Amino acid sequence: MPAIATRVSTSKHTRLAALIAPAIGAALAGCTRTTEDVTSQHRDAAQGQLARLAAVVENARSAASVTEATGFEGVAGVAFDDHDTDAPPGNARVLWLTAFDDPGEHVDPRHWSYAEHAGWWRQTAQALDGSLPENLAALPNRVERRFEELEAAEYVLVIRTEHLTEPAHSSGSLFSLGAFAGDALLYRVENAELLGSFPVDAFGYSIGFGGMDMTLDPSNPERAVENLKDRLFGCIHQTAMARLNELADGVASPFVLAENERGHLVPRRRD
Repeated sequence: MPAIATRVSTSKHTRLAALIAPAIGAALAGCTRTTEDVTSQHRDAAQGQLARLAAVVENARSAASVTEATGFEGVAGVAFDDHDTDAPPGNARVLWLTAFDDPGEHVDPRHWSYAEHAGWWRQTAQALDGSLPENLAALPNRVERRFEELEAAEYVLVIRTEHLTEPAHSSGSLFSLGAFAGDALLYRVENAELLGSFPVDAFGYSIGFGGMDMTLDPSNPERAVENLKDRLFGCIHQTAMARLNELADGVASPFVLAENERGHLVPRRRD
């Protein structure tokens, strides 16, 4: 009897193992998934979207300079990403043409703002051609999020540069914050249709009071300037989103414009 009981028990365990093995295998596969796996899964969709994006960029290059806001009639349902990784990505993105043309100068050396505002086109392109930086290549979930952001983009706001003053170290503890002047054009990605345009100005900013920025280290001016450039990079994108939000009722942006102590309209995250 004991032997029979043992035999029955073993058989039950075998059947149970056969039932749960696929689930365990799937879970383990998810844990061991690589950026190569992610890239392979998204390659066709991403390449198609990047081709459509190239057509948008080509149209933006040839468009006339913008001196006043025009268009946006009937624009609705445009939602810029709030970069909440627990929520589905929005259907609108921002692309600064200067950074798109020279990412080595304006994107790759940067930090927070680069990842937030340019990762959707830069990191996906790097994944597709196998040139992801090592730190990103080890983060398949983050890379997949970038692919999702790219593929979800139904609208893109292309920013063009007319004048750019980069932040710089003046002397001692003095730094110039930088400024930008240009225009922005909203396109529908699917057919590269221009929906509206407007001029945009953006300004670098300090973190602190009375012109003092306690986050910058004057003993390492190169690093301080890089941080200021990163801030200006983010401010250019955020200002364009906030300005479009003011011009078109059918646009949802996580940023609004507010006047700072210098009298400049600067972006602030919506409460």
